[in-house]
Amino acid sequence: MNFEIPREVFLEKLETALPVVPTRTNFPVLQNIVIDINQDKISFLATDLDTSIQLELLFPEPRDLPTTKLIIRARELVEILREMSEPAITFEMEENILRLKAGKGEYTFSLLDPQEFPDLPSPPKEEEFEFPLSLLFELFTDTAFTVAKEAGQPALSGVLWEIREKETRMVATDGHRLALVKKEGNFGKVKKIQAIIPPKPLELLPKTGTDKIKISLNSTLISFRGEDYQITSRLIEGPYPDYEKVLPTKYPYCLSGSREELSNTINRMLVFAPRTTRLVVFNLQKKGSFLEASSEIGISKEEIKGEYKGEELKVGFNGYLLNEILRHIRSEEVDLELASATQALVIRPKEEGERKEKLFLLMPMRLE
Repeated sequence: MNFEIPREVFLEKLETALPVVPTRTNFPVLQNIVIDINQDKISFLATDLDTSIQLELLFPEPRDLPTTKLIIRARELVEILREMSEPAITFEMEENILRLKAGKGEYTFSLLDPQEFPDLPSPPKEEEFEFPLSLLFELFTDTAFTVAKEAGQPALSGVLWEIREKETRMVATDGHRLALVKKEGNFGKVKKIQAIIPPKPLELLPKTGTDKIKISLNSTLISFRGEDYQITSRLIEGPYPDYEKVLPTKYPYCLSGSREELSNTINRMLVFAPRTTRLVVFNLQKKGSFLEASSEIGISKEEIKGEYKGEELKVGFNGYLLNEILRHIRSEEVDLELASATQALVIRPKEEGERKEKLFLLMPMRLE
């Protein structure tokens, strides 16, 4: 059984599916990818048992491809295709053997029995709704960086996505910082939604193509469907922390200034900050505010350009985490607001439109 396939489009689909394939697993079969060939299309399936992706490679003109299904090592297949330069590859199949031929090279893979690959949960059968893909990306990009990276509370390892009446919002926190992004809009007949989504399925969504994506979900699964792909993932069990309770309502201390200048000043302080804590100290005064940092390397101090309202206050933060928040704000000016030296710092864009949509929190660090 022989057939030929364009290398680049075949490799593109494999590379899209590859992030789902686990590098370490107690089930070695999951390190393979299922390739289902059926006359005029090829389907690709990969899973880590929590997230699965199915992709379709459709040919504009009918091709006389054989009907077969094979399971093959995913990473090794991608690696060999990346190293090829030929525009097309020839597949030669025998029982449990696949030979790839390109130019003067020949590469033989052992195949597994398709029955060894696990059955995957079916996508939710609840009614699908459409949602703008670009908006979903914006919500995710500006919150996912605060998702907890270490095992602790399972709910904090995902983003909380909510759809309320004429508003959608996404929240993420690792217990030290929090990101909240919300957008107003009319989302059709979408009912109220609250789901904790792992980052991986959202990271897999295509960055280009149609702006509409079809979504369905139930209490345990969520599925994203596009023209040539379907991504299904288990949801993370809640409950999610009541983040609205930690949002301060009064801010007697407020520092306003240029986002870029503040970020650059913090970067200079980080040169002298302790490598383990990244502690940068804000010394806030009406007559002039300063940033300070010190370690065994030395001491740094620099005046902050901006306007400060409030009584004298000294408070410290992880400068690296604060700068990461500032990078997710587009507004040229920002407000840094505090209720007290022991409560979370609130970082808001100054520009009115973005200010209504974004809010970030960062917990202070103890000063000796």
